[in-house]
Amino acid sequence: MLELNAHGMDWQGILHTSLRQIEDSSGALEYLDGAAARHQLLHIAAADAASHRAEALLQVIQRSAQLTKGSLNQFLSTPIKSDEEDVRRILADAFLKFSESVRVTTAGCRMITTESRMLAESALAIGKTKADALLRSILANGKQQLVTIGFKNGKWRGELYSTTIAAKTNEIGISIEEIILSTMTAEAKAGKSIALPNPLSVWNMQLLRNTPLTADEKGLWEIGFALPVLAFDSRMPLESMLTILEATEMEYRLHGISLSRGLLPATTSEHYVISVRISPDGQLLREIVRWFFSQDGMKSKENATILHVREILFEKAT
Repeated sequence: MLELNAHGMDWQGILHTSLRQIEDSSGALEYLDGAAARHQLLHIAAADAASHRAEALLQVIQRSAQLTKGSLNQFLSTPIKSDEEDVRRILADAFLKFSESVRVTTAGCRMITTESRMLAESALAIGKTKADALLRSILANGKQQLVTIGFKNGKWRGELYSTTIAAKTNEIGISIEEIILSTMTAEAKAGKSIALPNPLSVWNMQLLRNTPLTADEKGLWEIGFALPVLAFDSRMPLESMLTILEATEMEYRLHGISLSRGLLPATTSEHYVISVRISPDGQLLREIVRWFFSQDGMKSKENATILHVREILFEKAT
């Protein structure tokens, strides 16, 4: 497992940019077509911003090299003036190397966007065992949260979709909000409105640890545990939470595990949000939930935990 400050501190955060409820199949197809188009536009906006940042940085470097050269004029007016081009080249190369070290601060992708669909209990094959009762209980907390936000509940609710953005904004050069605004502006100029809510329903979370991207995330389940920070910090500091995540990875073959912190909709306090990616498997889901709540510091915390299970429809990275 990567250290917290090795992979998390350079990520700005996660914004769920839409949480959309659609009650018919034709509306779902229209939504997903629009969502795919918007994901593409989001990445174009991020790539353009990163390109502009690189160009601006190069201009700063060139100006700095010229100014430094000017400061050395008194030395270049000596009989070794023929060395001026060499001095200019040496200075420019030095600034360029510096720029490269600033421009690429970390390896890997700069932005990840994910489209997912909330899974109903009927898709999870929940039975009547003790482990199933625990799962039903924390799923009920998640359903209550959605109702509080304003979404319908029950078999008639339709499909509930979520778009998530995570970005290393220090490398891109603008905030996630600016990326979204740029995307909306591009849509307006094109004379079309992609089928996502406008204004977007957003909640902001700080990514503390992010899941490395795998080759194909389509069809995986993402288990999302939301745990109140105030209820855990006194007895379970962040280091203990990371220890549990590390143990979870060792116990089960997972496709990735992330940790973030922020204020969820319809809540009054900050939450840790743990996202665990698994292959679609109801039995594995129950085992992970049961094991997770058996760990020290997690026992008897199910009443305070919000749980959502989503199917990942597609994920894009740049």
